[in-house]
Amino acid sequence: MSDSNQPQKLNPLGDASLRLGISSATLTFTIDLIAFVSANAKFFKIASKVFFIADGLGAFIGFLAIVIGFAGLFGRNMPRASAVVGMFLGAVGIALFAAFARVIR
Repeated sequence: MSDSNQPQKLNPLGDASLRLGISSATLTFTIDLIAFVSANAKFFKIASKVFFIADGLGAFIGFLAIVIGFAGLFGRNMPRASAVVGMFLGAVGIALFAAFARVIR
């Protein structure tokens, strides 16, 4: 009997990576959007430090999504799509953080 006939198991690492990737991309996008909209406001110089710290947290969550997604790629008879998408979304979160850090500099 071949391995392809067996039902695929759930991939808990891939699912965790997907959830962290979604959280990372959503958090960084939302904070960046708020920061860019309020860039001309008077409180921006004070709030930019808070935005930077919160955005860095989103980037760290993205890094965790990439690491956990990479670990989720090596399961046997497990779907890998959620791990790949989680890694991609984690990279999006990190890229958004890098763009935000360059703009507020």
